[in-house]
Amino acid sequence: MRTCPDGRTAEHGAARLSWLVALAGILFVAAAGNSSTNIDTSPHYPSTNPIANIVAVAATDHNDAKASFSNTNADVEIAAPGVE
Repeated sequence: MRTCPDGRTAEHGAARLSWLVALAGILFVAAAGNSSTNIDTSPHYPSTNPIANIVAVAATDHNDAKASFSNTNADVEIAAPGVE
């Protein structure tokens, strides 16, 4: 089994794909998740992989505020409409 640069094994497709994308220099846009948690303490993959090419996207509500269910942390750099 192949090992990712951070020491984790690449068992799951998303983990392996995120490392391959990083090696190719491609931007990888991933949802931050919908568990209303801080993804620093409860990681959500692939959005929390420590790769510069990954952009984690949170959800916003109809007032353009963070949606109540959206995951977040300091690395979530962008948000997009997620509630009608």
